[in-house]
Amino acid sequence: MSWQEKLQDAGIDESSMPNMVKKAVNDLKAFQKEADKITTLLERDDLSESKRQQLEDDYDTLVESIENQEDVIEKKIEQWNKNKDGYAARGEKLAAARLAKKQAKGGATSGSNPTPQAQPPQPPQPPVQAVVINDNQGQGQNNEPTQKKSGGWGWLLLIGVVAIASLGAINLSKDE
Repeated sequence: MSWQEKLQDAGIDESSMPNMVKKAVNDLKAFQKEADKITTLLERDDLSESKRQQLEDDYDTLVESIENQEDVIEKKIEQWNKNKDGYAARGEKLAAARLAKKQAKGGATSGSNPTPQAQPPQPPQPPVQAVVINDNQGQGQNNEPTQKKSGGWGWLLLIGVVAIASLGAINLSKDE
């Protein structure tokens, strides 16, 4: 029984083919395409004997690969057919998890909760007024703010720690 017949028996067509089978079929089609190229090259009369021999060897290898790939496809179809219920259950779980995650993410960003809960009413708060204090400290000419310059102590401290760690590592490696 060929792999196409096994696909039909399993109720699978080209559009509903599972990925594990689809990849194997695509590999088979690539092998067949390459074999067709070699066949057209072998029909030419201007090939040298060494080139013709190499192409024939490549063709024989491809024919074996095609036969092996057909066996692989048949095994993958059997495996899928045997485990299709488990695959369907896992797919449903994944879809449910994706939907729950999407709802949780959508609820968190939009502020709507999928399960509304009663919240106690809060008393209205008075509006906050912004108070602007302009004391012109830290500003240079033309009332432009000046940037604070750090003393560079952080960098010096980091360099010191790295130097001490390096010297300690060198000392330990000398002791060994």
